[in-house]
Amino acid sequence: MGQEAEPSEPASVGLRPAWIASREVQEQDIAGMLEETTHWVEVGTERFLVVSRPALGATPRGSLLFLTDESGAPEGHTRSGKLRKGLARHGWHTFFARLDVGSLSADDSHSLAAAGSSSAAGSLSAAGSLSAAGALSAAGSLAAAGALSAAGAVRLAQLQGLLDCARDNGSNGLVAVVVEGGAGHLVLPLASRLNSDGFVILNLPPPRTFGRASRDALSVMQTPSLLVQESPLGWPEDQALGAGVQLLRLPPGHSGRDDDRVLRRLRGWLQRQAAG
Repeated sequence: MGQEAEPSEPASVGLRPAWIASREVQEQDIAGMLEETTHWVEVGTERFLVVSRPALGATPRGSLLFLTDESGAPEGHTRSGKLRKGLARHGWHTFFARLDVGSLSADDSHSLAAAGSSSAAGSLSAAGSLSAAGALSAAGSLAAAGALSAAGAVRLAQLQGLLDCARDNGSNGLVAVVVEGGAGHLVLPLASRLNSDGFVILNLPPPRTFGRASRDALSVMQTPSLLVQESPLGWPEDQALGAGVQLLRLPPGHSGRDDDRVLRRLRGWLQRQAAG
């Protein structure tokens, strides 16, 4: 809910610069050539392009929402693009969207999550699928109650709107979020408040530094999650992860040749989560 499937003109996409809107037009054209489906998700004044690829030649297992930052390469050249192709062949309906991280850095992402705890009273995860307007309203209530910063409430509603797009338009079963690049600065501090069955964090070269909010979130995360990174970069080896997080360390010098290994491990992890 909250998404528009019609390929309307994205000449004005929230407050985004013209070059971002131009790239979205290009990605929408590429999606048409690849026989993918495009959706528009509107939350408040922001508008997001979501590209979906259906499961091919296999029993549908569930839906995966891939999120990356605006500064990334064209989707077809990212790890997300390569993984989406591989996962589609094994029963996963995949969705892809870009997040405008803007000036948000690892050091200031803690401003999203205020001082409130991530208990059920301070999350959207127990609410089921919400409309984009409903997510914005619910997140606003959390901000008013002091459980979330005002900026965090807006970001949470945007993320929930994208997740609901995948849930409402994808395959029945597991619905999980795959995070790549700087998108983690937005997603991880708010992950415990999202209605997601799981998270995959791809922290591969060039690796990103985990800010305070992301470290705090991962250290207590209970939702089933898979953190993929090259050793010894990324998550410190001497720091504990939450009970729900599994860590996959790749050998130093990770390259495209290891992408098949990542795909195999990711498929195995997702299948175990889907089996319950």
